[in-house]
Amino acid sequence: MADRVTVRTQLQGIPELERAFKELGEVLTKDVLNAALNEAVQPTVQAARTFAPRDKAPGDSVHLADSITKSRRITRTQEKALGGRPKSAFVAVGPNRNKSSHGHLIEAGHVVRSRGPHRRGSPPRSGATFVGPRPFMRPAWELTRGEYPKRLIAAVKPAIEKVLKRLNRQVRSGKLSAKARRAVKS
Repeated sequence: MADRVTVRTQLQGIPELERAFKELGEVLTKDVLNAALNEAVQPTVQAARTFAPRDKAPGDSVHLADSITKSRRITRTQEKALGGRPKSAFVAVGPNRNKSSHGHLIEAGHVVRSRGPHRRGSPPRSGATFVGPRPFMRPAWELTRGEYPKRLIAAVKPAIEKVLKRLNRQVRSGKLSAKARRAVKS
C-alpha cells in the first residue's frame, strides 16, 4: 500500500502575521488558516487532476480525475493516521470516495481476484494478477510542494482581511456571531 502523506506547515518569523493572529484569537486564527490552506492547495488539486486517469470504474459517477477535491472534513481513517482530530487548520486533498471509489487502488496498485464467489480477506485464487500502481497524488504533491509555503503566506493576508471585514460587518449590524464573541473575549 502507498504511504499516507501528511504535511505539517509552521509559519514563524513573520512578526506582522504573529501580531495579527494574536489579535484575532485562536478561533478566528483557525478560520483564517483554513481559508489560506484552501487557497494554497489549489495547484496541488489541479496537478493531481492532470495526473489522474480519466477512466471510470463500474459504479462510479464521475472520472477519477474529476473526483479529486479538497476538503476540511476528516474521515475516520485520516483521524486514526493523524492520532485524533486536528486541533489546528486542516485540509485534505484527494479523490472523493462518494464519487469515485477506486482512487487508492490506482495510486498504490492492487491484486485482481478471479471472478466468482469469495469471502472478504480470503487469499487470492489461482489466476490472480497484480495491477501495478499508477500514482497521481504523490507526483502532484512533489510537483507543487516547492511553491506551497509561498502560496500559503500569500493567501494568509487576504484571508485575515476577509475575516476582519466580516467581523466589522457583524459589529455594525449588531449581529456578532457567538464564535466572534468568544474570539474577542480571549
